[in-house]
Amino acid sequence: MPLSYKRELYRLWFEYLQVAHQSKNPAVKVALEQSANFYAPWGDVASSSFEICWRRNIHSFQEKFMVRSLKKGELPNDPDALIVEIPLVLSPTTLSRQVRKIIQEAFARNYPTAGKAKKAPSSFYKPTAGSEPKLAALQDMLTVYRDVYLKNPALRGSNLLNAVHELYKNELKKRIPIALIRGGGYSGPERALRNLSRYIQKAEKIMINVANGSFPGEH
Repeated sequence: MPLSYKRELYRLWFEYLQVAHQSKNPAVKVALEQSANFYAPWGDVASSSFEICWRRNIHSFQEKFMVRSLKKGELPNDPDALIVEIPLVLSPTTLSRQVRKIIQEAFARNYPTAGKAKKAPSSFYKPTAGSEPKLAALQDMLTVYRDVYLKNPALRGSNLLNAVHELYKNELKKRIPIALIRGGGYSGPERALRNLSRYIQKAEKIMINVANGSFPGEH
């Protein structure tokens, strides 16, 4: 079965959950207790690795249902599946056009407010309904929050921003997020500092969402 989303999404989910397990926030601890059964198949997240979790649970990240041809008398796996009769007496182009119309009408009935966001994964573990997670942004927010902010609690303002720049340039050897560059097409260092604060706030909100069993959730 194919994955519902890229493997990278589940890795980020796992690593945000690891940060949640390290949190001293009472609300996060309560949330983790309440979502313990939901995450039980992932094992000891606090001291384990994503690779172990992935090998153990890959089936939970894969689609349960997929488009397939049913044999005579065979029932669909998905009880809500759209059953279509396709007489093979017309050209593939004509049939495709007709089937497409039927599918669009079915979606309009079942998801009247979905708009263009019509992806509805059938895997057990899936991101927040209707969201299209931007993985690069989620990674940058996690990096700033976990690897700089939490490890350097005494740093604030420009000193904290300098530490972020040092991490990206010297350790990660990666390009600094444009939103955190002083100048960089923005109005100046004040804008970079505001964006840094937003990164931290959003990462913390995502961590709380994850503790509650939702990724990435509203942030």
